[in-house]
Amino acid sequence: MLNKYALIVGEDVFDVGVFRTREDAFYVARAIKGNTAIAINVENVALDYKNGKYKNGKFYNIDENGNEYEAEIIPTQEQEIDGLKTANEQLTLALASIIGGGSE
Repeated sequence: MLNKYALIVGEDVFDVGVFRTREDAFYVARAIKGNTAIAINVENVALDYKNGKYKNGKFYNIDENGNEYEAEIIPTQEQEIDGLKTANEQLTLALASIIGGGSE
């Protein structure tokens, strides 16, 4: 399976690529920028690849005014389904209490 990785040196995202394995991504990052380069999976990160930063385990984007803001984490399909199931259960209980069918 292919995954998207940010290639990083220091705090700067210098490229993003699609790789089969994390090891492949690391190999390419280090071949290009040296032994301090790393690769982080960004499959679920809304990252501006041209202006991305990586600090303290989090990705940041930079707007047109130079302001940094944390990149949004996009939930996986499994996370979305779990969230919808939880919301559905809560709504079912709320509806049942309104119409008198809920347990207390």
